[in-house]
Amino acid sequence: MKNSQLNFALLAVCLIGLWVGCSKEEVLLPDLKGSLVGYVFCFDEYANLLNDQGHVQVTAIGLKQYSCTSDENGRFEFTHLPAGTYELHFEKAGFGTLKQFGIQHFGGKPTVLGLSLDGSDGNSAFFLYQIATSQVVDMVIENDTIKATLSFDGAYPEYVDLVLFLSDASGFNTDEAKAKTTRSLVRHGNIYEEYLYPASFPFEPGQQVFVRACVVTTGALIINSDMPYYISGIETYYDYLLHQTIYPNQGNESAQFTFIMPE
Repeated sequence: MKNSQLNFALLAVCLIGLWVGCSKEEVLLPDLKGSLVGYVFCFDEYANLLNDQGHVQVTAIGLKQYSCTSDENGRFEFTHLPAGTYELHFEKAGFGTLKQFGIQHFGGKPTVLGLSLDGSDGNSAFFLYQIATSQVVDMVIENDTIKATLSFDGAYPEYVDLVLFLSDASGFNTDEAKAKTTRSLVRHGNIYEEYLYPASFPFEPGQQVFVRACVVTTGALIINSDMPYYISGIETYYDYLLHQTIYPNQGNESAQFTFIMPE
């Protein structure tokens, strides 16, 4: 009988100890950490792949901020990165800043961002372009065709991409443009031209329209001769605050030009 009372007393003490421990509101979470790995490739403003893919600073922003740098092959790795959702920034002097949002990292097993050297994890990487220095010197829009004269520091490329900002107000700010479109123009001598399809713009026939343009570098591919796949890249991002797509590889705005919407 005495032994039974003693055992009961010991059990009561243990239960009280457990209750006190739980009352401290101590929550134990698994400490999940692991590598987050990806590739970033660098191009000049004419979309030519550069020899050195290194020195790109990659920043992962979550509850805390972490940084690493790409090697000469473009590979970057965050080691022992806590599990979480991250915003990634890619930065290099002379290049546009690329951002990516909602990157999920679960820790433990390495998280590979869309690319492995054998193509088993997909064929997509991150692309950084040198900020365009090319300028739109003159531009004419007649009927359904755009013709542009541009200046380049290097050789004339076979095609060039332009972002067009259009408005019905003279002296407009590109952030307030009534319409925005991207067009790829083909070289004909020293002039670049392409069909524009102005009927898709929100302007009336015969109305005077004002337009500014920026050279934008895009559309590069990496062809790997040793493997049966090519690498395409993430090169733009959507800014949820501005509600628009951001082109980090966009050059300076041109002067303002004008045209009349065709009848």
